[in-house]
Amino acid sequence: MPPEAEAYSLEAVAEAIAVLLLAIAEQQPQQLQQEAPAVHLVGYSLGGRVALALAARHPLLVARVAIISGSPGLAGAYAWSIGRIEAECAGRHSF
Repeated sequence: MPPEAEAYSLEAVAEAIAVLLLAIAEQQPQQLQQEAPAVHLVGYSLGGRVALALAARHPLLVARVAIISGSPGLAGAYAWSIGRIEAECAGRHSF
């Protein structure tokens, strides 16, 4: 994996969202900061995996997670290549 790809890992994206949420909370009036509930996340596909990663790493920031069309991902390079070939044949993606 190229070094720049690490910035797009589930963990890195989840961490970036956590930083954003904390920055937004700091901009709120003091009273609202103390009373503000955790966020409700909705993630579609890969976004669902990111939402779960955020909830696992920062449980106090997340009240609920709703996942739509999520999956644990493809297991291994072989499954990935089969999925990629199927997608190319169906004309859904070009890699």
